[in-house]
Amino acid sequence: MISDLLDVTLIRSGEPLPLRIFAFNLAELLKICVDEFAAVSGARLELVAPSEVVGNWDHDALRRLVDHLPTNALKHGTSFIVKLPRIPRAGS
Repeated sequence: MISDLLDVTLIRSGEPLPLRIFAFNLAELLKICVDEFAAVSGARLELVAPSEVVGNWDHDALRRLVDHLPTNALKHGTSFIVKLPRIPRAGS
């Protein structure tokens, strides 16, 4: 939450957000978040994704984003399904 407030302050002041970008498997992060949320909330969540979606991203920023998605989905819908499209590999 403090990190979110700091991000808002930076954005409002016109400063760039500091990004900590490194390679990781986005599908793995989504699975962890979906499993944790389902365990805590008892909600029906389904993740449809390839086993690997490796790329270079800011892990903490995506974690915060993914943590908010099921809360919003359950507030405004009846179920939550995360679908990742098939992402072609570079050069294919």
